Order: sequence, then structure tokens, then C-alpha cells
Amino acid sequence: MSKNITTGNKMFYDATWYRLRQRIFKRDGYKCRVCGDGEGLTVHHITPRSEGGTDDPENLITLCDECHSRIHKIERAAKAISSRRYIEEYAL
Repeated sequence: MSKNITTGNKMFYDATWYRLRQRIFKRDGYKCRVCGDGEGLTVHHITPRSEGGTDDPENLITLCDECHSRIHKIERAAKAISSRRYIEEYAL
């Protein structure tokens, strides 16, 4: 796993991450895997690092900024729904 430094909300990755990122862009044809856009690309961890995800290429996908934001909004909503269901089932 590549090393990174967190400063506030920003993460700064080392050279290993940038090389891996370029490999993922190339593998995905320099296009967002959701919408096909080729602008504003980022590499997204399918299983987040905070949940045990790794930098393995099978856990990485190229997304444009818009699809990346959309996916994170969906993930946050799913977690909120899951938490709400848990509370309703076990805490009430």
C-alpha cells in the first residue's frame, strides 16, 4: 500500500500512488468507467481504505469528478439508511 500524508481534508500521496494511478487510467482507457467522460479524472477506491480497502488494481476504478461525487453521495445515503435501520431494529 502506498503511503500518504493527511493534511486537513486533503491527502497527499507518494510517487508510488501516482504511478499506480496512471496505470489505472491507462487500464480504463483514460475515461470514466461510469459515463465515459475523459475530463477531470480521479481514481476511486471501490472499498474505501477506511473500511479495509487496498490499493490493489481490482479495488480501483477511474471516475470523472462528477461521477465520483455522485458515488460518494450515494454511499453516504446508504450508510445513513443502514444506521437508521439498525437503530430502529435494535435500539427502539
